[in-house]
Amino acid sequence: MQNVSCKLISDKIIAFAIFSFYMAFFLFIAENTLYLDSWMSEKNLKNDDELHQIDVKVRKAEQLIVGLKSRNPKERWNAAANLGILRSEVAVPDLIYSLKNDNNPQVRMLSAWALGRIKSPEAVFALTNALEDRNLDVRTLAIWSIGELRLERGAHPLEMMVLSCRETGTLQTLMEALAKIKSPASVRALASQMKNPDPFIRECVSSKLRYFRNEDSAKILLTALDDDESNVVCQAIISLREMNYPGLKNYMDKFLKSHVPRVRHEAEVTLAVLDNNEMPKPADFDVTRAKEQFFTFLNQYSRPDLDLGDITGMNPEDSQDLGTLPIQLGRRFDLTEACRDMKSEYSDFRSDAAWRMGNSGQKEVVPYLIEALNDSDYNVRWNAAKALGKIMDQRAVEPLIAKMDDPEKDVREDVVEALGRLKDPRAVKVLAKSLKTEPEGYVRAEIIVAIQLTGGSVRYRNLLVESLGDRSPPVRANAALAIGCGSNQDCKPLLEKLLSDDSHDVKEAAKRAIDALSGGKKIDIIDHYHED
Repeated sequence: MQNVSCKLISDKIIAFAIFSFYMAFFLFIAENTLYLDSWMSEKNLKNDDELHQIDVKVRKAEQLIVGLKSRNPKERWNAAANLGILRSEVAVPDLIYSLKNDNNPQVRMLSAWALGRIKSPEAVFALTNALEDRNLDVRTLAIWSIGELRLERGAHPLEMMVLSCRETGTLQTLMEALAKIKSPASVRALASQMKNPDPFIRECVSSKLRYFRNEDSAKILLTALDDDESNVVCQAIISLREMNYPGLKNYMDKFLKSHVPRVRHEAEVTLAVLDNNEMPKPADFDVTRAKEQFFTFLNQYSRPDLDLGDITGMNPEDSQDLGTLPIQLGRRFDLTEACRDMKSEYSDFRSDAAWRMGNSGQKEVVPYLIEALNDSDYNVRWNAAKALGKIMDQRAVEPLIAKMDDPEKDVREDVVEALGRLKDPRAVKVLAKSLKTEPEGYVRAEIIVAIQLTGGSVRYRNLLVESLGDRSPPVRANAALAIGCGSNQDCKPLLEKLLSDDSHDVKEAAKRAIDALSGGKKIDIIDHYHED
């Protein structure tokens, strides 16, 4: 009987223990389920916000993709630049298509740049093909973008270019791209340039080899220590130091006795780093030598003007990022080479030559550009007109006036803009006549700017007043601003009517003009409205 009683008590204890275990288990599940629900709801809120941002980005990209297909080249390269700023992967197929097929070199150039910003692996094949583009700027941006992708399969075509390239700016961009990719096979291609007669290239190779950090790159840097150019030697010392090359200390004794202050300084820094000592003071700065190097640089290089001011939707960070375009670093301008390309059978070569001539700023190129205004290819004529507007030589006035009736509207627009920049009164009469006959609205808007710049706004006041009723909003806006630049007080009622215009730009222009005529802020420069 006692055994039965003990068994019952034991069973009850076991049952209670099992019950307690299950209760604790269920309470644990319930508590963690509440926490999980809370965590999931918080995560869903974050995901919803992220999805909304992605949706906005996609919609903006879709709008820009439409601009990428515009007939106006300025709209296309504006769209390509902003798609690069946006870094939208949705746009990759369309940017690849523009890189392959657009007839405007600036659009192809900025499409290549945008693909490098987006960093989509899909673009590597198209960018590799763009290395054979006839336009040097497009090739340069394709090189830069392949480097941004950092894919080893993109290194081989760049290595082949390094072996055959002779152009300083392109070689520099090639080496920077290979340094980003860091393919061990690239070291041999870079080593081939250590025999380049240009010390700047040898210095650049010495600088880039540090990124590979292997025995092959170290061997090449050790040979660079015997280079005749002190800058090359300094870069080799710096690279070996950053690679922590063993035994580097043994090479420093001879450099401590160098007659070049900078070489001695780098040797002292290297020994201080290796011995964990205090850093030496900076090397003596040779002001005269620095000035000589600076003016030599200015004489050898031109700084291309990419006309990026028209790109919309940019904040200061975007502008700074876009300013890192490799082509803005400048490259050598060779007049003989440009003249040879201007006579090429390929229109892209001629167009590129006109572009380079305009960026050079040299007066010697003006006769070649005037001749290019009659080229059979409209891209050549377009770049020639832009170039003449940049150089601003009065010899171009009459030839530009003769091209006011060019069959291509883009050429006519840049011819008008060039005449406005030249500010020669000889152009006023032809500009006023063209304002009545020009079929394209944004060209008419540019004509009004040119009339104002060439001093014809007073003489052709009635023509400007008539343009306030033009069917094109940019024309009405620029006409209002041109009137606001003068002292036409009796035009205020006409400007007030534009305050109810359908176009926001026209209303803003009318407000500015009325304010200027009422003694407010003066209008010094008429804004350029390119949207029609």
